[in-house]
Amino acid sequence: NAEDLKPREHALPPNEPAHDGLRLALLGHKEPKLPIGSSVVLRVAPARSGFLYCYYKDAANVVSQIYPNPQQQAVVAQGHMGLMVPDVSQANSFLIETARPGIEQVYCAMTAKPLTGRVPAALTDAKLAPIAGTTSIEAVQQQVQAQEGVIAQSTLQWEVEAPVVLAPPVPEKTPRRGKRS
Repeated sequence: NAEDLKPREHALPPNEPAHDGLRLALLGHKEPKLPIGSSVVLRVAPARSGFLYCYYKDAANVVSQIYPNPQQQAVVAQGHMGLMVPDVSQANSFLIETARPGIEQVYCAMTAKPLTGRVPAALTDAKLAPIAGTTSIEAVQQQVQAQEGVIAQSTLQWEVEAPVVLAPPVPEKTPRRGKRS
């Protein structure tokens, strides 16, 4: 049938499963509390295929796009296939390391169509650089949620703990010996 051969616009096929979850987890950390100097590796597990975008806010309120990135450029993530961000199996992978005490967050969104050209370029540049003028994950969420075709989204938050500083021992007072004048 000639009617069946219509060109399809650039998007995902409509026959994807209806389950729209997007699970995020910290690899190697059971507690949502990390000491300073910890490496952060995310496991992102989408229930279906889509265009994946992930953003990270550190404890200093600096927000950066962490997926896609210069080492992981495939913007389409396959459903039922977990991926690591950063991909520490690659030799040239970047690192995310906790540097100061406070709350850190990741926000990932999966869309049916690419966000490029529909949100400010800084949200899709994939340069691992701070996003100028953005100091919260909520600001990124608002930009993404305003777009059509958001399939799934998820946030993950953890606390970076200040190092425990032990007080120096208090010297015991020793009785003085000798003559008092």
